[in-house]
Amino acid sequence: MVLIAGFLPFFLIGLLLTRLTRKGPLLQKRIYAGLHGRRFRLWKFRRDGTNSWADRFVRLFHLDAYLQLFWVIGGRMALVGPRPEPELFGEALTRWIPYFTIRHSVRPGITGWAQIKGLPMVEDAFLKLEYDLYYAKYQSITLDVVILAQALKSALFLQKEPARPAA
Repeated sequence: MVLIAGFLPFFLIGLLLTRLTRKGPLLQKRIYAGLHGRRFRLWKFRRDGTNSWADRFVRLFHLDAYLQLFWVIGGRMALVGPRPEPELFGEALTRWIPYFTIRHSVRPGITGWAQIKGLPMVEDAFLKLEYDLYYAKYQSITLDVVILAQALKSALFLQKEPARPAA
């Protein structure tokens, strides 16, 4: 609750910037697969992918992640675990990648082993799955602390995502 209260001004600024840059709802609802594949709805800031200053602000301060704290409090998510995939991506990845559903054996998290390794993109699905399965197999308080410490370091020092090699 302290984190939510502490970031309330950033939420409000993010909502205001979103309102100034686009019409319609400020937040969007998506369906994700959680623990044991159970579906749940998750709210995110509405972005259009144009890299507007509002979108950059939301990404810079990780406002979508802080919004997810409500789902941590509600028990649908954990602070650390495999990032939930949108239901449609998850269904496709389940068909294409063997053992993909094993990542649902642990509660999804705001941050995870794959994210601190710099793999947030769908294009890296196989490598992301390797990290997610490693986390599911070796989940521990120690690993959670390491992941949280790295995530906080990245968030506090506002490190940019690692550069991706050209294809």
